[in-house]
Amino acid sequence: MRKKEKGDILKKALVSLSFDDGRDDNWDIINNITIPKNIPVTVNVTTGYIDKTCPLNLLPTSKDAITVDNVKEFWNSPLVELALHGDYHLNTEEDLKNGKHKLEQWLNLPLDSKFGFASPGSGMDVDEFKTSDSVFLQNEILYMRTSLRIHSYTQFRVFCRKVGRIIHLPVFYKIAYKDTLMSQCDDRIIYSVPVLKDITFNQVKGLIELCIRRKMSITLMFHSILQDTVKEDNWTWDREKFIKLCDYLKKREREGKIEVCTTNKLYEQIKV
Repeated sequence: MRKKEKGDILKKALVSLSFDDGRDDNWDIINNITIPKNIPVTVNVTTGYIDKTCPLNLLPTSKDAITVDNVKEFWNSPLVELALHGDYHLNTEEDLKNGKHKLEQWLNLPLDSKFGFASPGSGMDVDEFKTSDSVFLQNEILYMRTSLRIHSYTQFRVFCRKVGRIIHLPVFYKIAYKDTLMSQCDDRIIYSVPVLKDITFNQVKGLIELCIRRKMSITLMFHSILQDTVKEDNWTWDREKFIKLCDYLKKREREGKIEVCTTNKLYEQIKV
């Protein structure tokens, strides 16, 4: 694929669904919803959480994790990208290396394999990553996915984020997250939109429609997808809303308005 040049415009909007940690409910969602609908996804694996070596105080969640065998099965699917999320869910280079080495061992890959990286809790400093002279970060990490981006009117956009979680009008969601949409990437940073428990399908749809009009890319950050979210934390989204989102994405894809892809493929299409 030709490397994107500054000034290029995407032919259609790009949408990536990115799942953090490797929670066991992701296994159900990917095998029973996204793969049957031919929807690619990215799973960001916390290796120490999955193999149960991570200390309890560092676990990303108290929920059960997928298994190492599940990770291997995901690897064999053309619709699943595996990316790094640390070993102990930390943002240190050592933890990232440990997670990468484990994943390479599980998958029987060479030690110089390249992966994307989703920063745990979006905690790695973006500027530090951009300017790092680490050979490891420069040569073995394809991209770093972090959280939202705000260019201007910071306090107003933060206000809209909070209001949008109470008054579920798509306009607040679009104002809060429109700076997170991307058309180009020249620093390996992929910004993403956290999809939280109280966010509605129409709010996410409205932001994707803005992405379509502007011919930009959007990465949606998920954690757990469950049927009953009443007693769940803010990082759990409703299963029925997710199914509705997937059906909407396939409809817009058939209409030629979007391409649903992995985070790495999205990055490959917008990098300059």
